[in-house]
Amino acid sequence: MEGVYRYVLTDVQRAVWTDSWGVDEETLPLGAGAKWCVRKTTLRGGPQDGVDLIEVDNGAFSFFVVPTRGMGIWKGIYRGIPLGWESPVRDLVNPAFVDPNDRGGLGWLKGFNVP
Repeated sequence: MEGVYRYVLTDVQRAVWTDSWGVDEETLPLGAGAKWCVRKTTLRGGPQDGVDLIEVDNGAFSFFVVPTRGMGIWKGIYRGIPLGWESPVRDLVNPAFVDPNDRGGLGWLKGFNVP
């Protein structure tokens, strides 16, 4: 397909996994001088260790997708204004650190940093 840019970040069948990566208007100019970027990072340290995070930003609106947490959207921001509920919880938790059977079956809540 002409005009399509693809980069594989994770592929289990081909044993591909990328720790960090990014593309923006400088590496892939799309015209009109628009500022944009897509970045992938892997969080390190503590209970978030190993959680992948992808940021998509078009200059006005940005959002973060968490592939290691079911492709959930972690947060969104429009022109500096947070979208959605502002949780007092700041960190993501790697599912490997969660025992779903803890607390009588409520252990999965620890994946959302609920004490």
